[in-house]
Amino acid sequence: MQAAFGLTRRGRSHTSFRAASTVLFLAASGAAPVVGAQAPQAYPAPPAPPSDGEPLLSTSAMDESDHAQCVSELASKKVVFEQPKEAAREGCRLSAPVSLTSVRTLFGDVSLPAKPTMLCSFGLKFTDWVREVAAPMTLAYTGQKLAEIETGPGFACTARYKAEAPPSEHAKGDAIDVVSFVLADKHRVTVKALGPLVGALRMTACGYFTTVLGPGADPQHETHLHLDMLMHGGTANYRICE
Repeated sequence: MQAAFGLTRRGRSHTSFRAASTVLFLAASGAAPVVGAQAPQAYPAPPAPPSDGEPLLSTSAMDESDHAQCVSELASKKVVFEQPKEAAREGCRLSAPVSLTSVRTLFGDVSLPAKPTMLCSFGLKFTDWVREVAAPMTLAYTGQKLAEIETGPGFACTARYKAEAPPSEHAKGDAIDVVSFVLADKHRVTVKALGPLVGALRMTACGYFTTVLGPGADPQHETHLHLDMLMHGGTANYRICE
């Protein structure tokens, strides 16, 4: 599957990464596992600002019907997840998020020990990347199955670049930071080390996410891959990958 992207470099970037064709694997049939999600429910819009008058920095939620469809699709793909009614981080609120626990792939389950929290739409995008690219590519590069992905919390009430800047995509539940990939033999492949596997996964991420930042992009991303779905232009085809 190929896609053409407008790529740009910011600031002190050392490397631009071009999107690569990704190999899609058809999901194998089999008995569905127990998925840690309840049946789709109707969820309210993001909550109103606190009664003390302090405005919320960020409020995010999906349309009710889109959310229900997304949850159903996650479950059908055998993703194990939880559905809190709301997540709150300081001045940020996220209605009806999902917290990911593991992703079923053709090569075994990939666990997410941090149980990152995010909008369901972003969870669907991220787990597709794990299943279609990260798991098979890890096996191809290392000869070992991918067992875990160590991440940040996903949803976090942070500003984009500095304290007074607009809320980041993390504050909207639309981003995740990937720190390392743990193999079946317990070997940890860190993003910071920037080996061949991480370089390849970084390139393929540009086919799934609109922003991919990692070591060399800026000092804030020397230890992890930041993935988000921020719209940079008039369409999602314009992407920042560095």
